[in-house]
Amino acid sequence: MINRVTLAGGCFWCHQEIFKNLRGVEECVVGYCGGVAGVVPTYETVDDTDHAEVVHIVYDDDLISLDQLFDAFFLVHDPTQLDRQGEDQGRQYRSAIFVHNAKDLQTAQDAIGRAKKLWEVEGAHIPRTVVTTVQLVPVSDFYRAEDYHQNFAVKNPKNEYCKRVVNEKVRDARKLLRDLMKPTSAPVPNRPELPAAESSESKQLPCN
Repeated sequence: MINRVTLAGGCFWCHQEIFKNLRGVEECVVGYCGGVAGVVPTYETVDDTDHAEVVHIVYDDDLISLDQLFDAFFLVHDPTQLDRQGEDQGRQYRSAIFVHNAKDLQTAQDAIGRAKKLWEVEGAHIPRTVVTTVQLVPVSDFYRAEDYHQNFAVKNPKNEYCKRVVNEKVRDARKLLRDLMKPTSAPVPNRPELPAAESSESKQLPCN
């Protein structure tokens, strides 16, 4: 059966490249969700509208379960970082799950419970707390992002952020999620070597 879920966990360019290549995912679109009701957001206005960068996933739950999607989600981003992922900072990069029917709400809460066991290590030197939020919203609350953001990494392979951040995250995700990947997933370009003077102090570029 076809179902939908919307996920926020940092730059949407990264998550689109990861989730569109999972088996059972029929469509993965980047966009915005979770902001001021009735206000149509744009990439330039999310700071004002409080929308998060998201991927809207249409999937066949006979091929991949919602539990599997949620567990993948918590492996490919850090749900303990409040309003940021790495160097991408701001409310638009928050960790959030948006479900579109009531029965998926408990599934999301259960997934957060599993994530807490993974991320909240008792006795850790630096305590961590999962900050992912869950909301039940109509599908109409998802707003498709501008066309130039769709499959951005594929269309812009020379973009510095894509080369140094997106590709690395996709490579890591494919190792973690290898049993869930589509067999036809395209190879990820190798990460370019940094000049020696920059290698110890390299920083991620913002998602723009």
